[in-house]
Amino acid sequence: MTGTAHEGGSDKSVDGRVVVFPSTSPKDLRVTVYDPLRGVPVAELEDKLRHG
Repeated sequence: MTGTAHEGGSDKSVDGRVVVFPSTSPKDLRVTVYDPLRGVPVAELEDKLRHG
């Protein structure tokens, strides 16, 4: 996969779905999976990273 939580980027999986890493902050993690035929998100994960 390309991109990290602080770089942003995207990658295509084997079945054609597009995975997007839109986060620009090293403390935010967001991953969105898009259906390539309809262009709509099918799953999204968002989390805040905290250091103790």
